[in-house]
Amino acid sequence: MDAEDPHALVARYRDALAAGSRLILSHLASDAFPERMAQAERVYQGASARLGARPRARILEFFDGFELLHPGLTGPREWLDRGVVTDGERFAGLVGVGELR
Repeated sequence: MDAEDPHALVARYRDALAAGSRLILSHLASDAFPERMAQAERVYQGASARLGARPRARILEFFDGFELLHPGLTGPREWLDRGVVTDGERFAGLVGVGELR
C-alpha cells in the first residue's frame, strides 16, 4: 500500500502550492474499529485496489508542513457540528483541513 510513498506524493504537492492553499483530506482510520478494519483489509487483499486504511498517526503525517485547522483531524460529525463531539454515528475515518503558511 505504501510502496508508492503517498506521504512523499503529498509533500511534492505541498511544495508546489502557494501560501494560503489548503489540503482537505478524508481517510479511513485503521484504529477506529480495529477488528472491523482488519476484516475489511482481508476482504480487499485480492482486489485490484487495496482498502488502504492507516492509523491516525500516519494520517496526521500527510499534514506535515500544513497548519491543521480547527477542529483538527477528527471524525466527519465533529466537522459538521462545528467541533462539538456528538454521540452520533461513528465513522471509520478521519477528516482534516490543513492550510499552508
